[in-house]
Amino acid sequence: MIKKYSVFFAVVVLMTTPVFAEPPPRVTARELINENKAWDGKKVLFKGEVIGDIMARGDFVWVNVQDETNTIGVLAGKEFARELSQGGDYQHRGDIVEIEGKFFKADASLGGEMCIRAEKYVMIKKGYQTFHVLLPQKKETMMALFFVTFFCVAATVFIVKNRRRREKRRMRI
Repeated sequence: MIKKYSVFFAVVVLMTTPVFAEPPPRVTARELINENKAWDGKKVLFKGEVIGDIMARGDFVWVNVQDETNTIGVLAGKEFARELSQGGDYQHRGDIVEIEGKFFKADASLGGEMCIRAEKYVMIKKGYQTFHVLLPQKKETMMALFFVTFFCVAATVFIVKNRRRREKRRMRI
């Protein structure tokens, strides 16, 4: 009887004990690029800003994600694209995402592209529009360069015209 309860108790304990899977290692784009052989085929965790366009590829989308070290391509399901609001460019800060997936140094199905095949992703922060202010010093520098350029072009035109006039006069003589 005690043995029966012991087995029952052991099963209950095992079933209710949470199983903690070790998360994949967090990596940078530089690590993936420089140590691509070591990371090939392994699960990784990568965080960065979505930059550029979101490109459809059949049932998947290709997204470039940039961290503070470099940029890496990510291939994810189309549902990932529906969650994205903004790719980064000069006028926008892109969405910040965290990607968990398998890294491939040369994915054969993508023509040898280096990428992460996303299995999970988390939107950390939505992208937004940025505004760039032109500083007064830059305005002054821009105006000075404009006038210097204008003067150089005007001087060149003047010199070329004078040379042609002289050549025409010599031809008449």
